[in-house]
Amino acid sequence: MASRSNISPATLPVEWTEAGIEVTYLDGRRVTYRAPPEATTEAVRAPASSQAHVLISDRDSGSGTVVYVNDHKTADEILQDSGVGRVLVAAGDVATVAPGVDAIGYREAVEIGLEGPTDRDVYVFVENQLRERAYQLQVTA
Repeated sequence: MASRSNISPATLPVEWTEAGIEVTYLDGRRVTYRAPPEATTEAVRAPASSQAHVLISDRDSGSGTVVYVNDHKTADEILQDSGVGRVLVAAGDVATVAPGVDAIGYREAVEIGLEGPTDRDVYVFVENQLRERAYQLQVTA
């Protein structure tokens, strides 16, 4: 397998529809995250057997960034062409996904959470071959 690297995300169009949250990639492809987001003040833990995608969005501008966390399968060129970013975090390390959003690496999982208040919506999508779970991270009031 080729080595993978961290990749900065591009700002992408984001639309909230009845079907879910739709993101349009730079190459014109679209993805819809269909699972309704569950609000949580806790960090989200994604097992190593799952894919973890983080969407940081601004509803007012209809835009956002998508970052794959610990994705070792997708080639760098595909992510760069689509505008999706990638953050790799090793067990015992902490990586910044976006300002105010961190990922903590564990041996068999990655945990994604907020450092503090943010003026953007932060969604975490955890997917495996059987299901998709969606969370909206919120700070404790």
